[in-house]
This record gives sequence, C-alpha cells and structure tokens, in this order.
Amino acid sequence: MPPASGPDGVPRLARLTFYHVRVPLRRTVSHASHTRTENDALFVQAETDDGRVGWGEGLPREYVTGETIDSCFAQLLRIAAPPPLLDDAAVVRWLHGPFLPAPSDRSGDGNTVRCAVETAVLAAFAVDPVPHLTRPAGSRSAGAGRVQYGVVLTTGKAWKRRAAALAYRLWGFRDAKLKLGVGDDEVAARQARHWFGPKIALRADANEAWEPAEVAAKCDMLARLGFESVEQPVPRGREHELPRGLALPVVWDESVLCPADAKRLHALDPTCRFNLRLSKNGGLLRLWDVFVWAANRGIPCQLGCMVGEAGLLSAAGRTAAGLAEWTRLEGGYGRHLVAEQFTQEDWTFGRGGWADLPPGGLYPATKVRGDAIQTAAVLSESRTF
Repeated sequence: MPPASGPDGVPRLARLTFYHVRVPLRRTVSHASHTRTENDALFVQAETDDGRVGWGEGLPREYVTGETIDSCFAQLLRIAAPPPLLDDAAVVRWLHGPFLPAPSDRSGDGNTVRCAVETAVLAAFAVDPVPHLTRPAGSRSAGAGRVQYGVVLTTGKAWKRRAAALAYRLWGFRDAKLKLGVGDDEVAARQARHWFGPKIALRADANEAWEPAEVAAKCDMLARLGFESVEQPVPRGREHELPRGLALPVVWDESVLCPADAKRLHALDPTCRFNLRLSKNGGLLRLWDVFVWAANRGIPCQLGCMVGEAGLLSAAGRTAAGLAEWTRLEGGYGRHLVAEQFTQEDWTFGRGGWADLPPGGLYPATKVRGDAIQTAAVLSESRTF
C-alpha cells in the first residue's frame, strides 16, 4: 500500500460514489429467467483522503440475489464507516467483514454492492488480495499463463442459434453451455449436439425453469446426448424436491450465494457442483470462502460471469480464473457483447476462448475510464466518511 498523506500517516477511505450506468448490449440475450438488451450496472468509485481513486463494478439481478439498481443505491447509507486502515491486511479484514449489514434474510442480498465496493476499495488502496486468500487443495498461484473460456448458446430462433454454434465450433471453443427451459428442450439439445459435433463438451442450464418431477427424465435425455451436467434445474428453495440418483450431476448457481447455501446444498446432494460468480457471490473474498469450503471437500466448481460485464468485472474475473483449476470458465465476452467497455485494456477472449492471465500484484489489473463512467451515468450518489 502506498503511504498516505494524512496528518497521522494512516490512510482513510474518504468517499464512496455510486453510479447507475445503462450499458447497452450488442445483441439480445435470452434465457428462461430473463431477456435483456442492456444492463443496469452499478459502478462504485472509492476515494482516499490523499486523493487516490479506485473503481468497482457490480451487476444486480433481482432473480439471482434479490437486488435491483434501486436497492443497491439504498444500501449506500448502510455501509459501516471503516476504521483507519493501517496496512493491506486491515483493508482486506474490513472488506471481508460485515461492512454492509444484510439488507434482508435472502442470503445474497447486498452481494452486488459488496463486490463493487470491494473492488473499488482494493484498487484505491492498491491492495492485492491474492496473498491474503487461504490456499486449499486445487488452488494455484496467480501469475503468467493462459486460460480458456467456454461459450453460451442462448434461447431464441433456431437459425440464429445454429449460426452461433457453427461459428463457435469454427473458432475452436472446447466447451459450451446450452440454455434450456424455453420451448422443446429435447429438440434444442439434439440440435446443439448436432451443430457442435461430438468433440465439444456440452452442459445444460435450465435457469430454474423446470419442475422437480420432470428433472429426472430431462437428465436422462441429456445424458444420452453426451451432456456433462445440468445447471440450476429448479428454482431456489425447491432443491430438496429433486429426486436422487440423477443421470447427470447438478450444478447450483442461483441457489449458492454464500457458504451457508453451499453447506445446505451439499447436505442434500453430495454429488452436486457449484457455479460461482464475482458479482453474485459478493466479490472475490466472499466467492473464495465458498470455493475453499467446496475445494476442501472435493466439490467441483466452475467460475461463471454475469451477462454484459463492462470491463472491471471481466478484469477481476480474469485474475480469479488463474487462482484455481475450475471445471469450466465463463466470461471474457467483452466487445463481442458489450457496446462500450469502461477499461482502457481489452479483456475480450481470443480465438478458441483463450486469454492471457494478468500479472500478479494489482486487482483488478486494469486502468479504468472513470470519465466515461461519469458521463454515461444516469444517476449518482455519494457518501462521505
């Protein structure tokens, strides 16, 4: 952490500013839970008493964490005033603690704000959180290297899905997620397998659209077509209604927002897996809590993303991608999906989904176009500490 210029030499968080930015997407993205053409993104600017600035990003999803952009702004006044942050460890402790009291009894309520504030404060104080993370079995040191992202085939018209699948195949992707729960799932699954061919690994995501009674038959059908897993087949709160002994492992997404959720789901089904996302799980520190608990029990985890990340989340996700051997990686769509990114660096994956990992030492390892965020904002509100 660089030295502060305050009267006692102790750095302080002086101000947090929330920005509501509508981020347009280059194409419509549809699945069983939602159809979107733009994102209501939360950007957070953190300022220290000696003039340093950091930025963070979060994407509220009411059907995931129960948050909206309006509820995120309402949480600004609930953030606890930080104590003097004497060193890097103090910054991490404050962010990892209950700096934002739970707004409701839903386990993930507030996670979007936690993620955006965490990223902004870490950047403002130039703190690398990675050395402060517990290292379970299955983790690896961040540093130089490459990762490979998969792709998602959304719901929609068959000709568009076919064109996308063939393009992904030609571009050299090794795995893809198929969104189901809209229309005839078996037709969609058979089409996807035909379009992608036998060598590309496929998994399904129902986005909470199925009834528990139909899950077994759908898993049997998907297993016959060579799918490897099914994600979030039923709504959160109905996981206990699933039959046991399914033909495919279940990957929980909307259902796993915190470590307590992970423990509850594992108790119901020891074969389950988790899909973790920075904004959904409350930032890197809280996401890592879930991952550590899962990794120590041999539970596979994949690292997902929010649709339409506008640069900062993509950069943070790239660092997280290099911290563990995730079963699957999602993210890095960048300019393929978002009309405007708010980072100077381009975090879009390359051919086949390959992307370089950033060097260690900064989180997120990117420069932010703060003036562009402020210009694009439709609403802003500040809190001075």
